[in-house]
Amino acid sequence: MLNCVDVFRVTSLTDLLARSSAVEALVGTSPGLRRVRVPSCRFDEAGLLVFPRDAGEVVSFLRHRGIVAGEPVVDGEATARLRDRYGLRDGSVAVFAVQGSVHAAEHGHRSIAVLAAVPAEGFRLPPEVLTVERRLQRETYLGFTTDEPVGEMTTVCRQFVSAASLEPAEADYRPATGDTKLSFRLPVRHPERCAPAFLRFTCPGDQRAVLARRPNWGKPSLLAG
Repeated sequence: MLNCVDVFRVTSLTDLLARSSAVEALVGTSPGLRRVRVPSCRFDEAGLLVFPRDAGEVVSFLRHRGIVAGEPVVDGEATARLRDRYGLRDGSVAVFAVQGSVHAAEHGHRSIAVLAAVPAEGFRLPPEVLTVERRLQRETYLGFTTDEPVGEMTTVCRQFVSAASLEPAEADYRPATGDTKLSFRLPVRHPERCAPAFLRFTCPGDQRAVLARRPNWGKPSLLAG
């Protein structure tokens, strides 16, 4: 069974997916966003990291809540991020991704990605890893899709930065899908509310040239090519 703290976190996120419009989800992350123009977008995904004894606990919990959930798949990138943040040795922990589909009434179905950090047999994660990750929500995000061009989005998002203290985090063009993903880091104000660490917007087309002309857009390598 999932830890009670993680039960609360997963339940809060699935409830948000099931009940909230895109505008409600956005402005709920920061009061400052009420003062800016919210872009026309769809709220279609969210994700977080939990700490079960094994990844099957996540699958069982989601299915018990009526959520269609797939089988766990090892996520090498998430494993490396967690290991690098705390200097954990190779093989000490594996992060599994469990994909679920949440029914959201008039909004259709939305996706949830639950990352399950599972320690290797005989290894126990340091308590501070669980405490800090749950408090700072470093893998928790809300994802939106917009048809607005990224040039317009960056204009809107400059207001996000000034009004809500959001910080540009990443700008990643994905050739396979032909779109650009913008990520913004949210300030940690109310950790007890399980607020997300990131807002992610998926915009149409290859927008690296537009983004390269704007400062502070994450890792320079993401704008290369």
